[in-house]
Amino acid sequence: MNIYLLKRTDKWSYDDYDAAVVIAENEELAKNIKIGYCPSGMEYEPCSAGWTTSDRINVTLIGTALSNSIAGVILDSFNAG
Repeated sequence: MNIYLLKRTDKWSYDDYDAAVVIAENEELAKNIKIGYCPSGMEYEPCSAGWTTSDRINVTLIGTALSNSIAGVILDSFNAG
């Protein structure tokens, strides 16, 4: 598993996510991790905040995760309005 930095390449504003650090097997899976989803009981559903589509994300490999790591979001960057 790898650690990736995701940055939006489209225009973003207040109440949007602009970047995230994620753990994923590869770049394509990293681009498709759900950013901006909030827990709702046992499920996750979209929050009111925005993210973007996978074709508008710049992906940079920044490291290798520990062998027992689980794929998902480590840190996200949200611009509160």
